[in-house]
Amino acid sequence: MKRTVLTLLIALAVAGGGLFSAAPHPAAAQSGTVWQAQFFNNNTVSGGPAYTTQTPDIQFNWGTGSPDPSIQPDSFSARFTTDVYLDAGTYEFVIRADDGVRLYIDRAPTPIVDSFNKQQPGRTLRASTTLAGGVHNLRVDYQEITQEAYIFVNWSRLSDSPSDFNTGYEMGTWTTQYFSNQSLAGDATVVRAENSPSHNWGAGAPVAGVPADFWSARWMGTFSLNGTYGVTIRADDGVRFFVDGNTIIDEWHGATNETYTAQFTVGAGQHTLGIEYYEATAGAFLNVDFTSVNGSVLPGAAPQPTATPAPNVPTAVPGGPSATVLAWRLNVRDAPSASGTNVIAKINRGETYAIIGRNQAGDWLLLNVNGLNGWVSIRYVGLNNEQPLPVVGAQPTATPAPAQPQPTGYTLTSRANLNVRSGPSTQYDVAGALGYGEVAPIVGRNAENTWWQILDNGQLGWVIDFYVVIEDGVDINRIPITG
Repeated sequence: MKRTVLTLLIALAVAGGGLFSAAPHPAAAQSGTVWQAQFFNNNTVSGGPAYTTQTPDIQFNWGTGSPDPSIQPDSFSARFTTDVYLDAGTYEFVIRADDGVRLYIDRAPTPIVDSFNKQQPGRTLRASTTLAGGVHNLRVDYQEITQEAYIFVNWSRLSDSPSDFNTGYEMGTWTTQYFSNQSLAGDATVVRAENSPSHNWGAGAPVAGVPADFWSARWMGTFSLNGTYGVTIRADDGVRFFVDGNTIIDEWHGATNETYTAQFTVGAGQHTLGIEYYEATAGAFLNVDFTSVNGSVLPGAAPQPTATPAPNVPTAVPGGPSATVLAWRLNVRDAPSASGTNVIAKINRGETYAIIGRNQAGDWLLLNVNGLNGWVSIRYVGLNNEQPLPVVGAQPTATPAPAQPQPTGYTLTSRANLNVRSGPSTQYDVAGALGYGEVAPIVGRNAENTWWQILDNGQLGWVIDFYVVIEDGVDINRIPITG
């Protein structure tokens, strides 16, 4: 009997469990986690999985493809599960997905994040929860309906100050630390993910818990890059910019509305960008703009049209006019308008297509896209072999379009001192501002639901989704695409 017990104890020790196992090691954010992944050929996570695998993280961008040849490219779903040891504390989960996602913790019947069947592609979803120290079960359900497919899941304990930033969030988000001092000293007061380092805090505090004056912040993100990039930073007060730990801009001093520019070149691969900032007194703002001079495009960067060589004009129309795409990806629509029309194709930067004609105003072009006729805005293409273009399609002669979009009946509330811009991008000029907690009526959105058009004191403007809260019960299909 003694020999049997001894044999059992040795077996338990070799297996790494029971009496001889080491104490569980807390997971530092999502690192060291192994997820069980199941994929289904339906978008309801039902029936038996068609493909099963393991993954160390949930950071996927399948584009218009699928996770595996056994899975159809549209109308599929996935379930990711893991058991992970976490220290006690409050954890923030940040999820970005196209199309739907649900997050369950410890097999609770109700998810703490749920966008299934709600058509909110591209929105950053966040949830915080307080957990006791120990092993916790996490489950993420993913739903793909059509076209693009991606999901990125990250979490961190809010009281921690991350020591390794080489796991930056995808889709243009940054890991951000806010410090209650000017020197980035000690542990961060707040750690969270943000879509952009650009902010206008005015005379207020950047986040709850940090003073309005004498504070500092750091933004870190890891991106897949290859080529030469330009960076322009405007700041009040001090700022530094790093690429893979190398200093590119170092202006760590008091300043009022100073602008700094630089270029950097990197080889193909993952590269970490860092921005450090400090605020002294009075107004505080930071505006960071990237441009892609050549090579791949940094998420959120504007490509420089002159860096793209013009491809040959299609041989199908020798000597005829054509258009070369300047945007990274451009929607082709069934009518010459961004509002109330359908996207029938997507074309990419550098591609060239024959021009059939234009609308009456001359701000939309009708292209032949691989045998399909569709409309694109002239703002996002370069013209080759320019010549007079025929006006195509019936022109409106009845009721003129309203002077501006009308309120939808829905509102949003600002979560920060927020810039209101003239268009749906940080590349547009600042046209106004929303104070923290200020409410504004919604009149429109962009196709990705990442920017909202509002009425700000009677004037139209755009605010980024990341810094606002939309009222409950919004039917997004009732909000027109206006940009």
